[in-house]
Amino acid sequence: GSLIWDDASALGYGRGRTDINATEFSFTKPVDYVSGACLLVEKKVFEDYAGFDGVLFPNYYEDTDLQMHIQHDLGKEVWLEPNSVALHDEHGSFGDTDSTNLMQNAAEIFRAKWREALKDRHIANPWNRDKEQQKKSLFLASDLRARDPTKANIFFIDDKAPNKSRGSGFGRAFDNLSMISELGHRITLVTLYPPSENYWCDESCLDKIARLGIEYETRKSWEEVFQSRIGFYDVVVVSRPDTLKRTFRKLREFYGQSPFSLIYDSEALSFLRDEKQDDLVNGPTGIPFPGYGEIFMPNIRSELRHVVLKARRNTEIALLSFADTVLAVSGGEKKHISKLSPKTKDIEVIGHIMGLEHVRASGGSVSGRNGILCVASFANSMYYNGDAIWYFLKYVYPLVIAGSKLSSIRIPHLTIAGRGIPDELLKVVNANDIIAPHVTFLESPPTLDALYASNRLFISPHLYGAGIQYKVSQLEASLVFRI
Repeated sequence: GSLIWDDASALGYGRGRTDINATEFSFTKPVDYVSGACLLVEKKVFEDYAGFDGVLFPNYYEDTDLQMHIQHDLGKEVWLEPNSVALHDEHGSFGDTDSTNLMQNAAEIFRAKWREALKDRHIANPWNRDKEQQKKSLFLASDLRARDPTKANIFFIDDKAPNKSRGSGFGRAFDNLSMISELGHRITLVTLYPPSENYWCDESCLDKIARLGIEYETRKSWEEVFQSRIGFYDVVVVSRPDTLKRTFRKLREFYGQSPFSLIYDSEALSFLRDEKQDDLVNGPTGIPFPGYGEIFMPNIRSELRHVVLKARRNTEIALLSFADTVLAVSGGEKKHISKLSPKTKDIEVIGHIMGLEHVRASGGSVSGRNGILCVASFANSMYYNGDAIWYFLKYVYPLVIAGSKLSSIRIPHLTIAGRGIPDELLKVVNANDIIAPHVTFLESPPTLDALYASNRLFISPHLYGAGIQYKVSQLEASLVFRI
């Protein structure tokens, strides 16, 4: 993408750079113009303007003039497509010396024609300012959203890349980013863990983020990025309790240098999840969840356990009061937050987006279905999702099988599908001859449509939980019964 300053001079953003895959060149964005050597324009727009103006601009600025018309006369936008690549023999028509003179002459004509638009909508040429001001002006000019006074420049921090296929709230994070981008705001995304870790976000995942028009900075730490752009961001969004715990001290320091609004997406009150699990394990029910050992050391004294739980609760409540606005995933979570943190005045609910693409075909009569389905992201952990299906396998499914035999009805087959299914679950099934013939494990199935269409019941692993799971919203949109 290229820039037009208010004096009609042009600058190719990134000219001379060899790191063509750098973050700032790798996402779609609205720009002043793109080179006519690689320009796609709607046929009607081109013909209505009589093509390039070869009378006023016989050699240079003809492509820029067309794109100014598209933006300032028609109210449309010109977007950079980073995946479009062309080899251009620059100045090949006239040579370097003649090209410079012709370009300067064309710039004078261009400035006279677009004087008002240049004055109102373009940034002053910073060539005679200090390096820091030049850097800031260049950054603002490189993305039309960044300099639009009606839009916000947003810095979005999350734990990991918003990969919709990974579950754990990351589908909702992707949808939130998508909504913000559709509203026309400029977003810089940073994550505490790189997308390459554990193959969390592959090239396809990264491309989906880039196609939203989001700058995903993966080569620098979030502190480096923010420090280099102090004063640029109007809003900081932090997703998840652990992310805010790890960033709030530095954010407070940055706020002292240049204020911004802080939005905290609580995603789920995770301390409630741990407290519920602890109560189920150590309370009257005494359920020996395998995942409990991933949260507490075995045989930990109750006094110390309660201290740890209380510290987690107090920390998350303190985080709620740190933000200007808190986002909750459901009305129930909002009530919890209001009660826990009365000082938090602005609490908004953003749940899960379920478009028409989520409403799957019924796959025939519901009465023709017989199976039970559990879909979950396990990540080789028994905590939460693993504990829930473990409980179903140990205490519920044997009763379902026994009841089916007594009623002389077909035993509903159980399918457990997900990423990183723990060995603990396989051991539970293999050790039980009653349930083993009726359970199938599917590791990382490429699609879930057939499973949703063929099963009658869906297990929602919410035995001890917080917030509301994305899959629950999917089920309701898919018209599948859940337990």
